[in-house]
Amino acid sequence: MKAQDSSPRLGWSGAVGRGAPTLLAAGPHAVAAMEARRDSYDNVICVENGREALLAAARHKPEIAVVDAGLEPDGAVPLAASLRSMTPALPVIYLMDREDSGFLEDAAALGPAMFVPGDSAPEVLDKALEATARQVMRHRELAEYRRITETMLDGMQQPALLVHPVSLLILQANDSAQQLGLHAGDTFSGPFFREDLFPKADSFAAHEDFDAALAQLNAVPAAEVRAYDRCWEISMNRVATWGVLVTATDVTHRAMVREELEGLVDERTRELIRSRERLELLVDNLPLMIRAFDENGVHIFWNKECERVTGYSSRRIVGNHDAASLLYPSADTAPPPDLPGTYREREVVIRSAEGSPLVTAWTNISKECPIPGWANWETGRNVTLARELEGQLRTAREAAETANEAKSSFLANMSHEIRTPLNSILGFTSLTLNSELSDEQRESLGYIRASARELLDIINDILDISKIEAGHVDLMQEVFSIRAIIDETVNLFQPQLASKKLALTLRIDRDTPQFVIGDQTRLRQVLTNIISNAIKFSRQGEIRARVEPAGADEDQDGPLIHFAVRDQGVGIPHDKLSTIFDTFTRLESTAKNVQGTGLGLAICKRLVSLLGGMIWAESEVGEGSVFHFTARFGLPGATMDAPSYTREQNMAPTRPLSILVVDDDQGSRRMLARTLVSKGHEVVTATTGSETLELLSHNGFDCVLMDIRLPGMDGLETTRRIRSGSFAGVRTDIPIIAVTAFAIKGDKERFLAAGMDDYVAKPVDFAILDRILAGVVSRGASGEETPLLITGRHKGRG
Repeated sequence: MKAQDSSPRLGWSGAVGRGAPTLLAAGPHAVAAMEARRDSYDNVICVENGREALLAAARHKPEIAVVDAGLEPDGAVPLAASLRSMTPALPVIYLMDREDSGFLEDAAALGPAMFVPGDSAPEVLDKALEATARQVMRHRELAEYRRITETMLDGMQQPALLVHPVSLLILQANDSAQQLGLHAGDTFSGPFFREDLFPKADSFAAHEDFDAALAQLNAVPAAEVRAYDRCWEISMNRVATWGVLVTATDVTHRAMVREELEGLVDERTRELIRSRERLELLVDNLPLMIRAFDENGVHIFWNKECERVTGYSSRRIVGNHDAASLLYPSADTAPPPDLPGTYREREVVIRSAEGSPLVTAWTNISKECPIPGWANWETGRNVTLARELEGQLRTAREAAETANEAKSSFLANMSHEIRTPLNSILGFTSLTLNSELSDEQRESLGYIRASARELLDIINDILDISKIEAGHVDLMQEVFSIRAIIDETVNLFQPQLASKKLALTLRIDRDTPQFVIGDQTRLRQVLTNIISNAIKFSRQGEIRARVEPAGADEDQDGPLIHFAVRDQGVGIPHDKLSTIFDTFTRLESTAKNVQGTGLGLAICKRLVSLLGGMIWAESEVGEGSVFHFTARFGLPGATMDAPSYTREQNMAPTRPLSILVVDDDQGSRRMLARTLVSKGHEVVTATTGSETLELLSHNGFDCVLMDIRLPGMDGLETTRRIRSGSFAGVRTDIPIIAVTAFAIKGDKERFLAAGMDDYVAKPVDFAILDRILAGVVSRGASGEETPLLITGRHKGRG
């Protein structure tokens, strides 16, 4: 016996085991054949006869046997039987030196065998050796795989067993499985058995068709079962060449947690269902239209208020894909195609079940308040009546605005038509008073002038109350001195105080700010009205005025100043104190003795309100009255310059001027001309715009006093043409002063915008006009061309 070792050339796929198969060559032919192939095979044991072969097999455990068919002493078949008693299913390759059918039958009956005739080519034996070696290697790999699987099975903590895929016999069970009564050799059944996993046994030709059965195993997911007082997760997986691995994982705790969570989810779901039912019950009975839509814009909810307002029942609207044809009478009032996801608020006209149009206002709050199951939902109101009332109010407001415009137009015309003759009355009265008159004539003319001024005050009061009521009063914001304003106001009344032998004392608290920011003109107007009333109703004694801070007010900007004027008049009954600030209200006890329209205090009340304060009165009949008012002012910053106050003096031009007076009213035209001539100026008059342009083109005038309302071309158009430079000989920069009876808010601004330089309202205050004319002289002195006139005379055509 001898062993042949050589470098292995035969390849094999497994990495499990000891290396290439051990090969036993018994008999001379077998030994010679293997020695010829010593470069291709290692682990070859060579023996010459059967006795040596049995000894070598007992020692080396061959995996392949190559045996001469005529092996001595007993032959190849008995040797093969002995070898297989030691190694079952040992593959044997018989080298035949002759054909012997009896031998073939005997050898084949013992088990796996291959036969190589003696006269065959060497490649036949090579192929037999290679095939047999691969089979051995495959068996070795399967054995190792089974060993690993069995080890893994025994190492599992959870119950695990291997099951034959056809017979369903338990091939192996670990300790945990055995504790549950599952033992190797038993048929697999019970709660862990999954019949849907295993193929039917009658689908196989042979009961041992193991691999075919494994291939047909169904893939099923893990499943939970309750058994042995626990909850198990059963998994079944195919294990190649070995069977079905069945594992049972104890998931009792997980199942308990899951069941608890499922119970909580179920309870929460039931609670949500109850909440939804309560919500739908609530919204169904709210006095508010509520409707909801699905993702396709189809109504899925229509509450009772929708039914009441529209007349359509929920059954007709909910789920109805054609509900739009019922609700919306025209495409103009239909909702957008993407109803209602993109809008926030809108109004929709809905046709009621009775056919009448309903204006409904809807608010989509789906994003702010999402409700599960409602893709969009909105709340609505029936605003049909509100829109009808709004229409009526709009109509009434338009009518009121039209009436207010008519009233304003009437007041403007009335003011113009009254101021024009008053201009002549006051002007000619002043001219006449400057001439030689008897005392009786002078007294009569004084009454005429006083009456005309009272009429002018009435007109101004009516215009003021009209402007205030229309909201056309804008407050100026300028820095001024409160003391200076009061001093100027008191000085205006010195002649009246002297004529009635009254004294007026003024006390200004030292904490009163020296300078404030506000509308000094409106403050002066309020003070003038109150002081005028105090003088008017006082017959003797003293009038006392005081000014002081009204106290701290941190919530507002700027100080609140308190003004009070006390008189010693007849007094006001307590029950009348609440009405004296109403429009056109006069006390019966004084109405016959004191003139007035009852507008002064009403104007004061509204002006004080605009100034951010309030007005009130205290009085005792027979003892006099105290009128109080407050006004709020701002405080100038540190960088603002304080205004300088110098008492205005009557300024007059330092030299005579050449003046063109344009006015279509003969009285006003002649009064202006005579008064200006009496002051030393040369005056030329005109009555129309065309005449004005003609005179300007041939004469060098210093300025033009222009009326606004002229026949044909009015004063504004005449001014524009002068400024246009389209007329030869006409100076485009000649000063033009508007002298007009238009005295409504905005008139002055309108005239200046047309190109005029200044403005004087009728009746003309000649002190103001003198200051304007003095400015014309100053303008000429600055270098502008101005003719120098010495003599005063009047040239005119009317």
